[in-house]
Amino acid sequence: MNKYLIIPGFKGSDDIHWQTLWQNGPLLNSERMEFEDLISVKKGDWVKPLLNKLINSDDKYTIVAHSLGCLAFVHTYARYVIKNVNAAFLVAPPDVEQNSNAFFLNDFAPIPKFEFDIPTFLIASTSDPYCTLGRAEKIADYWGSTFINVGDKGHINSASRLGSWPYGLKLLQQLESENSILIHS
Repeated sequence: MNKYLIIPGFKGSDDIHWQTLWQNGPLLNSERMEFEDLISVKKGDWVKPLLNKLINSDDKYTIVAHSLGCLAFVHTYARYVIKNVNAAFLVAPPDVEQNSNAFFLNDFAPIPKFEFDIPTFLIASTSDPYCTLGRAEKIADYWGSTFINVGDKGHINSASRLGSWPYGLKLLQQLESENSILIHS
């Protein structure tokens, strides 16, 4: 069965964050990745539980990750053999290598430089304080991800006042339709 695995970022996703609204609305077939400490800046505190979740599940997942959750997923996928992920929707990954606002997350550096073998979208904003648009595009190139610029949306989080972010949901549906074409062709 295909499910959505929602991976929140640093400090989690509050009640008005699009991830929470999606989980409670259009993505009812989803579960949120639970981490013991969402304010930890140690890569192992994120990668180990995510790896355990993925390798111990019979479900197939479409990943829906935000911010640090993107890097947790990418570090996990790049390092281990993960067979049950169909696609990844990666929103606003922080630039832990070159952005001084994100240096406190430097345990996640370096950013893995590898190409995914699954369809991935990297969604970025022109005004993200944790990653410039140019760097986001470069990171998408590293990963072989489709790069999508959503304009002036900050860190694409609750402060961006996106509500249930209908445009993001359309992008997720587009990713899934591309994945369906790849699976069935």
